[in-house]
Amino acid sequence: SFEVAELLARVDADDRKVLMLKYVQGMTAAEIGSRLRMPVGTVTSKICRALEVIRASVREKGQRRDERMRQIP
Repeated sequence: SFEVAELLARVDADDRKVLMLKYVQGMTAAEIGSRLRMPVGTVTSKICRALEVIRASVREKGQRRDERMRQIP
């Protein structure tokens, strides 16, 4: 199974920082933008991009598992 650290390692460092502020610290996009001195739209884009990387990684892992299961006689 995927561990959270493994998934987060696949995310760009800047995007990961924004994601952690959002979901670990519970900050809003506006708060993150203010702290990191970036527009709210950029914060939102970074969050979306990070989540897409994580989703793709989970899908990829699931597909590999399914392929291995099909090979079992």
